[in-house]
Formats: sequence, structure tokens, C-alpha cells
Amino acid sequence: MPRAAVESTRYAMRLDAQDKSRLMRAAIYEKTDLKNFILRSALEAADRAIERHETIRLSERDYQRLLDLLDNPPPINERLLAAAKALPKDR
Repeated sequence: MPRAAVESTRYAMRLDAQDKSRLMRAAIYEKTDLKNFILRSALEAADRAIERHETIRLSERDYQRLLDLLDNPPPINERLLAAAKALPKDR
């Protein structure tokens, strides 16, 4: 059975002795090696950063307002009509 090719890249970083010691200590507590500890921690931080920037959090009041506007949209006015007409035709 053929194996799927897995593409990986290597990333090097410099650590001062104190930082490396601290990371190694944490990795030991987590029962993993330094490479996996750093990778797992970096991926968790990446997920948090992505969620923070790609998620919109609404208050209960704003959420209810959004639902109300979706259920009962305001009438189309001249400014909205002009904006729609100004959009590129290939959209």
C-alpha cells in the first residue's frame, strides 16, 4: 500500500540557557520531550490567536439586535441602492 507523502519543514531557534532550562523543566512536567512541548505550546498559542482575530463576540443585547435585523431588515434606501450599483459587476 503506497504511503502518502508528508511534507515537513525544519525550524531552528536560539534559546538562552535560562529559557531552555525553563522549557525543558515544563516539558518534563508534561512528560514529553522539548521539541513536542514547544510545538504543542506554539500550536495552542496559534489557535488562540487565530480565534481571537477571527471570532466576533457579541453581547446578548447586540446578538438580539442582529437577530432582529435578520428577521426584520430595514427597507432599502437610496444610499444602499447606490452602494449596490457601485459594486463591480463580476462579483
